[in-house]
Amino acid sequence: MKLIFFSPVLLLLFLNSIKCDSQCNSQKTCGDCIGYAAMKCVWCAKEDMKEHRCESEELVKHDKSWCPIDLLYNPDLKMKETLNNDFKPIVNGSEAIQFRPQKIDIKVRPGIPVKFEMSYKPAEDFPLDVYFLMDISYSMKSVKEELRNQAYEIFNHLTVLSNNVRLGIGSFVEKPAYPYYDKNQPHSTSYSFKNDLALTKDVQKFKDVIDASPTGANFDDLEAGFDALMQAMTCVEEIKWRNNSRRIIVYVTESAYHSVGDGKMIGIIKPNDMKCHYKDGLHQTALDLDYPSVSQINAIALEKKIKIIFVAKPVVKDVYVALENYILDSKYEELKAGSKTVEIIERAYKELTANVALDRRDWPEFIDLILEQDCKSSTQSNCKITPAQPIVTIPATLKVNSCPKEKFHKLEIGPRSASDILTINLEIDCECECEKKNALVSPKCNNAGFYQCGVCKCNTGSYGDDCGCSGTFSAAEYFNKCRANQNDTNLCSGRGICRCGKCEECPGFSGEFCQYDNTACPQYNDKLCAGNGKCALGKCQCGNSWTKDDCSCSLTNDNCIAPYSSEICSGHGTCKCGECICDKIKEDKDERYAGNFCDSCDDCAEKRCKELEDYVFCYYMNNTCDQFLNQTSRTVISMASKEEFQSPTPEWRGAKKCEKILDSNEAIVFMFRTDETTRKLHILVQKEMKPPNKANIIIAVSSAIAAVLLIGLLTVIIWKILIDLHDAREYKKFEQQAKGEGYDVSQNPLYTEPATNFRNPAYDENEHSAINKI
Repeated sequence: MKLIFFSPVLLLLFLNSIKCDSQCNSQKTCGDCIGYAAMKCVWCAKEDMKEHRCESEELVKHDKSWCPIDLLYNPDLKMKETLNNDFKPIVNGSEAIQFRPQKIDIKVRPGIPVKFEMSYKPAEDFPLDVYFLMDISYSMKSVKEELRNQAYEIFNHLTVLSNNVRLGIGSFVEKPAYPYYDKNQPHSTSYSFKNDLALTKDVQKFKDVIDASPTGANFDDLEAGFDALMQAMTCVEEIKWRNNSRRIIVYVTESAYHSVGDGKMIGIIKPNDMKCHYKDGLHQTALDLDYPSVSQINAIALEKKIKIIFVAKPVVKDVYVALENYILDSKYEELKAGSKTVEIIERAYKELTANVALDRRDWPEFIDLILEQDCKSSTQSNCKITPAQPIVTIPATLKVNSCPKEKFHKLEIGPRSASDILTINLEIDCECECEKKNALVSPKCNNAGFYQCGVCKCNTGSYGDDCGCSGTFSAAEYFNKCRANQNDTNLCSGRGICRCGKCEECPGFSGEFCQYDNTACPQYNDKLCAGNGKCALGKCQCGNSWTKDDCSCSLTNDNCIAPYSSEICSGHGTCKCGECICDKIKEDKDERYAGNFCDSCDDCAEKRCKELEDYVFCYYMNNTCDQFLNQTSRTVISMASKEEFQSPTPEWRGAKKCEKILDSNEAIVFMFRTDETTRKLHILVQKEMKPPNKANIIIAVSSAIAAVLLIGLLTVIIWKILIDLHDAREYKKFEQQAKGEGYDVSQNPLYTEPATNFRNPAYDENEHSAINKI
C-alpha cells in the first residue's frame, strides 16, 4: 500500500478552508461571541484585524498566530461547592440532612456543559404524617368500619417504619347545593370537606372520630373529592402538617370525582384559587369556588410534597389509574372487602423513602438539566435506595442554551419527598471584560462611537463598522437606496441589512439589492454549477478551464486521456466537454469503439498492455516511478497471489491479461479494467513472476529426427525429379539426331514381331465370303 502525505501548504489551506466555514464568524461583538451556545467560540481584541474576530476554539488551537494570547478572550468554567454538610439524622428534634451538597456557585458561558454530583440518604425515623380523606356516602359505611377496626394495627405497623407517626382524618360528600344534593332525602348530610381530626398520635381519638362521623348522600354518581383534596393539602395549620415530615393522603372512595367546570351546574363560575378556606369547621367557599382541576391538584401536591393514594372500588379503577399519569407520585389501590389499609400505606411509605425523584423548581426554559438517576449512568426518573446501597449518587449535567437579560439566577433542586434542596447560584457569562470598561469616543470610530474589544460601538445616530454612517438607521433617504424599486416594501429584498444606503449581510444571496439566490443556478449531477464554479448574481461563474451555463463543459482534454496514455480518446475519437465521442471501427459498419477513453475493442487490448507495462514494471520493482507521479491519483493498483489472480472476483472477470517479458525471460503478469463511474484505472498484478518456458527434450529430439527424415525425403524426391528431367532432355536430343540421319525413330530396326502368320491352303477366302452373304 502506498501512503500519500499532505504537504504543510496543503494542510494550512485545509485549516483555513475550515476556519472560513466556522459558525462563530457571524458573531459581531465579544459578548455575542462567548455567548454563542451552538459552539465554543473565542474572541480576539487585536486592532486592525482583517480576519473574523470570533472563531471556534478548536480551530484556533491549530493556528497560534491568529491572535496574541493576552488579547484572546475565552472564559473558563468556574464552579465551587460553598456548602456541603454531611448527612445527619434527626437528633432531639433537629432537622435531618438527607441531601448534599446544599449550595454550589457556578459561573459559565452558554453552551458549556457543567457536570456535578448530588447524593441522597434518607434519614431514619423521619416524621410521617398520614391523613385519611374519606367518602362518607351511605354505601361507604362498611369501609369506614374496617378502617376503625384497623386503626391500632395501622399505627403500630407504621411505628416500625418510623417512631414519629401521626394519623388524621377528614371527610367529604358533595357541595351542598341542588341538583347534586337534596336535603329532603334520607342520609341527607352533605358537605365538600370537613377536617374531622387533625394529625395526632392519639389512636383512640382516631377511632372515636370514625365512630362519630355521620353518613351522607348525593344525587349523582360523582363526589366533591377534589374540593376536599385541595383543602386538605393547603390548610397546613388546620391539618397540622409538619414542616419536615413525609406526607401521605389516603383518598378513599367508591365514586369518580367532580372536576373544573362541573360547578356551573349549580351556578358557580369562579375558578378555584388553590388556597385554604377552612374555618370554624366548615369549608367557607364550597358554594363560591368551582371544583379544582387535575393540574391544580398536581401543582399543590408537588409544592406541599404530598403523596396521594387513591383507594377506590374496581368500578372506577380506570378513572383513578388515569390520574397516576397526571398527578406525580400518585398511586391507585383497589378497595375491596378485607383490604389491608396498613399494607397500602406501607407500600407508599417505602416508595417515598426508597425512590428518589428530583424536582427542579421554577428553572428558566433556557437552562437544561440532565439527570442520570438510576445510579448506573442510565437516564431514569427515580434512583433506587436499597439496604446494600443506602446512599445514592446522582450525576447531573447543567447547560445554559442562550444569554438571558439577567445574568444572575438562583436555581433549586431537591428530592420530591423531602424539604432538602440544593441551591445553585448561577452567573451566566455573556459579557467580556473589555466590554465592561467605560471607553471614550475614539477617532477609530470617526468620533461617533467608542472602541471596545477591537470593534466600534456607535453612538445613537451613527452606525456602520467604523460608525461612518450618519443619521438614523430608519432615514427614508437610506431606505430608498436599498429598494430594488420604489414599490418594493422590503429593504434589500427582505434578505439583508441596509447600511449607509447599501445592502449588506445577505448570506446566500447576492446583487445590489440581495435579489439573486445563490442556490438557484443550474445544477449538474446534483451539484450547483457542477462543482466547477460559484453561483453569483443568478448565474454560474465558472472556474478556469470550464464553460457552459452549468460549468459542466471542460475546456481541456485531460479527462479524455486515459492514465499512462498520450493519445486523446486512445486515438479512436474526439474530446468534447471532457467526454470522448468514439469513432466507428469500420466506416461501412455501425460499430464504434467503447469505454470512457474509446479503448475498448477487439484489437485494443494489446496496445493498452504495451502502454501500461512500464508503469507496472516500475511499481512491481518498487522504484520511485517519478515519471508516473502525475497519474497515481487516477490509478488504483494492487497485488494478488497467483491463486487469487487465477480466480478473480466478479469485477475482474473478463479483464484483459497482459505480460511484461523481462531480460531473464521471466514475465510480470497483470490485468486491467477501467471503472466507468469514477473513470479510474484499476490494475491487478500477480505477486509471483511467470517463469521462462522449459524446453521439452522428447519434442526437441522428435522434431530433429523428423526434420532429418523430411530433409532426406525431400532430397530423394528432388534428385529423382532432376534425373527424370535430365533423361527427358537426353531422349529428346536423341530423337532429333536420328531424324536428321533418316531413321524412323517411330520403329526400332532391330525389333522383331513375336507373332508369325501361316496360310491354310485349303481355305477359300471367296467361298467363305459367299457363304456369309447367303
